[in-house]
Amino acid sequence: MRHLTCFVLIVFLFFSAIAQRPLYSHFKLFKVEDGLPQSFVSGLAQDRDGFLWIGTRDGLARYDGRTFKVFRHDNNDSTSLSSNVIIDLYLDPQNLLWVIYVNNKIDCFDPRRLQLSEKNRFPNCNSFCQRIRLENSSGITRESFG
Repeated sequence: MRHLTCFVLIVFLFFSAIAQRPLYSHFKLFKVEDGLPQSFVSGLAQDRDGFLWIGTRDGLARYDGRTFKVFRHDNNDSTSLSSNVIIDLYLDPQNLLWVIYVNNKIDCFDPRRLQLSEKNRFPNCNSFCQRIRLENSSGITRESFG
């Protein structure tokens, strides 16, 4: 009986230890030192090519699995982002990245060309913008993209 009790106790401890392991053990923590523009992440999207797009309070970052490429607003560049303070990202079915800012502005970014889309060249940008419903001055909700 004593051997059975020891065996049950060992099995219990073994399975308890396995249950304490993290469910997702293959993740990487990124910091500003790694190239992330800012530590507060406000939006994430993965495009068809596998790039991870990260919205922050200091610009947009594209992660290719090794390095970050950062996109920011530039007053002297009309093709740059409208703002650096991003509140959300949305990738549409045409693989265009919609960048939503805290000032309620919206940009349509083309991940393949790595620049803002010209709205007259992409008619779906205009129609998509018309479907977005601004709820209040605090921002846009995810269900407004439906």
